[in-house]
Amino acid sequence: MVELSFFGGVGEIGGNKIRVISSESQIFLDFGKNFAREKEYFEEPFLSPRELRHLIHLGILPDLPGIYKGDDSAPPPDAVVVSHAHTDHYDPIRFLKDEIPIMGSKMTNNLILAREYCGLPQAGEFIAKFTKGNGRQCCKTFDEIGSKPVRVGNFEITQYPVDHSIPGARGTALDDGETRVVYTGDIRFHGPRAKDSMDFLEFTSSMEPDVLIVEGTGMQGSRMNREEDVHAKAMEVVDHTNGLVLAGYPVFDFDRMSTFASIAEDTGRKLAVSMKQAFALLHLESQGIRLPFDLGDLAVFERFKQVRYAHEDEVVNACSDVLTAEDVNRRQEEMIITFTLFDMNESIDIDPKPGSAYILSSSEPFSEEMWISYDRLRNWLKYLGIPLYQVHASGHARPHDIKEMVKRVSPKVVVPIHTECPELFNRYLSDLDVEVSIPSYENKMRF
Repeated sequence: MVELSFFGGVGEIGGNKIRVISSESQIFLDFGKNFAREKEYFEEPFLSPRELRHLIHLGILPDLPGIYKGDDSAPPPDAVVVSHAHTDHYDPIRFLKDEIPIMGSKMTNNLILAREYCGLPQAGEFIAKFTKGNGRQCCKTFDEIGSKPVRVGNFEITQYPVDHSIPGARGTALDDGETRVVYTGDIRFHGPRAKDSMDFLEFTSSMEPDVLIVEGTGMQGSRMNREEDVHAKAMEVVDHTNGLVLAGYPVFDFDRMSTFASIAEDTGRKLAVSMKQAFALLHLESQGIRLPFDLGDLAVFERFKQVRYAHEDEVVNACSDVLTAEDVNRRQEEMIITFTLFDMNESIDIDPKPGSAYILSSSEPFSEEMWISYDRLRNWLKYLGIPLYQVHASGHARPHDIKEMVKRVSPKVVVPIHTECPELFNRYLSDLDVEVSIPSYENKMRF
C-alpha cells in the first residue's frame, strides 16, 4: 500500500510536490517552486523571502518534519525524483537537507546545474554556484536514473523519456510490490519526441498501474500547433523580414532554439543565443551530452555589463562570435537574435532598422503578471516600430491526448495535477472505466 500527499500543483499550474510513502520509505515526486503562491506575498526583486521559515509560515513550502536543513526531528525522505528541469518542478530542493539524493535523467540533472551555475541564491540557499574564486561548487547529491529500474527503499523506480518543451523530461513509475503508481510529469504528444511519449504509454500500460498522476495544463485553452508548424510560420516571417529578426522563447527550450537555428541557416542568417544558453550548451558538452547542433555554428549575444560573472567569462573564452549591441547593429540583416523583455535596454544601441520583426515563441499570458510583462514588451516594440508575431507550440498534452493516454494506460484511479481545472476531468473521462480522484492540499490518499 502507498500513501500519496500533495503539497503543490493542486488546482494550479506548477509547484508539484508529491510525497509517496510505503512502509518506512518515502520519496517525493518533484519538489517545485510555486510561483503563484509566492507572488501573493512577494514582489521580486524588491520584496523576497529572506529565510526558509518565511516560506513555511506562509504555506508556500510544506511544514514537514525532517526534510529541511537543520531539522533532525524525523528521518528525511529517501530521495526526490525530478521529472524535468523547469523550476516549478525542482527549485525548492535548495532548502532540503543536502544528503537527500536528487534523482533524474542525466540531462535533467545537468540542466539544473547549468541554470544554478548562472543564478543567484534564494533566501541565501544554493543548489550549486560558480564563482571566479572557487569555480563550480555543487551543494546537492545528484544521482542519475538511467534506462534500468533503481531501488530506493521499498520502491522500484523506473523513468521513461517523454516529450516536453525541455530535453531530458521523464515520466516515472513506482512499484512497492503491492501498488503501482505512474506519474507523467509534464508531457506532450505533438513535439519532436512524440514517439518517446507513446513508448511511455506502452511501457506503463503493461504495468497495469493502480494510480496515474497526470498533468492537465492543456485542459483549457489548448492550441493545436506542432513544432513543425512553428518552423513553417516563423520561416514565413523571416522570409518577409529585411531587417533584424528578434525571437523570444524559453531559455532551455532547445527544440525552439534548434528551430530558429535551422531557419537561420536556411535564410542565410545566424542565430545568436544568450549568455545563459551558451553556457548551458558548453556545460552539457563538457558532460558528454550530445547536443542537437554545434555551438560553433551560433553567435552569442552579450548584454552590456560593468563586470562579467564567472559563467560569462567562460562563454567569452570558449566562443569565437560574441556580439555586443553595436555588433548586432552592423549585422542586422544577417542575424536572428534571441531577445526577451529583459534584453530590451539593449535595443536602444542595436537600433533595429525599419523592416525588423519580433517573433514571440512562448505561451500567451494567462496571469495578471504575465499580461503586465506582455504589455511592457508591446510598449517597447511600439516604440521601436517593430511588429509582433506570436508563433508557439505548447509543451503540454492537449485534452484529447490526455484522454487517449488514460484510455491506453487504463489505471484504476486518475489523479489530475498541474491544472487549474481538475474537476473537468470528472465529466471529460466519465465514459472511461476509471475513477477520478481530485487531490487537495496535504490530503492523504491511500491505495
